[in-house]
Amino acid sequence: MKRRAFIGLGIISIGVGAVYDTGAFSATTAARGVTVSAADDPNAQLGLVGIEDASTTPEFVNRSSQTLAVELDSSDASVEVDVGNTDSFEPVPVSFDIAIDDGVEAPITADSEEAPLDIAAELIATDGSVAGAITAQRTAAIPQAEQIQVTASVKSAGNSGKYEFELENTGSIDVTIVGLGINETTNADAVRVDGGPDEILVDLDRGVSLVSEGIPIDSSDPGNATVIGFDDGDEVTLTVNETNGFRFDRFLDGQGKNAKMKGDDVRVTLAFSDGSTSVETLCLSGCDF
Repeated sequence: MKRRAFIGLGIISIGVGAVYDTGAFSATTAARGVTVSAADDPNAQLGLVGIEDASTTPEFVNRSSQTLAVELDSSDASVEVDVGNTDSFEPVPVSFDIAIDDGVEAPITADSEEAPLDIAAELIATDGSVAGAITAQRTAAIPQAEQIQVTASVKSAGNSGKYEFELENTGSIDVTIVGLGINETTNADAVRVDGGPDEILVDLDRGVSLVSEGIPIDSSDPGNATVIGFDDGDEVTLTVNETNGFRFDRFLDGQGKNAKMKGDDVRVTLAFSDGSTSVETLCLSGCDF
């Protein structure tokens, strides 16, 4: 998708005025002495960040001098928004407030690769009155990480360090996985997956090794993972409702010996071809990290 640039437009008016733009920016209205604008530039009163970039979490930023009351809607009924980035998606329309000099992350999902998004915001003065209004339209890029609903299931894990699992695409579009990282595991002794270029991460459906370098594990920082990209041409495409099997060969401890993974859980980060990522859990014992 080509990313469009928009110029921040403002209006100071006596009474109420409006400015129109031929792009996604629609209109602003302002009470006496109030300037409002909505665009992607750093001076916009309502900052719109990452909405058209699938690799960036959408964020709505209040750069005005009043609280913003925002409503998001869409003509696409499949659009859902996770206000506050709490992994709790709700169907549109959704509403939320943004305090002065604050921002709200709001991942967006839908049943397609992009979806129209209608944005409306009111500037709320300290006395509760409406000081101005902003409306804008964008075409939201829906990340593969939000479209896919990965069902991860562990098939087997043993004391040899081998660990087999499956990923199922139960979402609405095909997705392509291009890399994987390991966030953490319940086995405190496991520090990496390695064993040679053909014994690291194997695509069981095709019988090929996906990476040629070891995958490190840093359970002290489970919110992040070192993602290792798949070798050229070895990306994994999951069509809708397709399941693919994988195997880690092998989990190793700090001395390079096999880490016994029987009964242990693993948390991984999947990287997709559009730059988005998704953290998934492989559960054997309830994923009690």
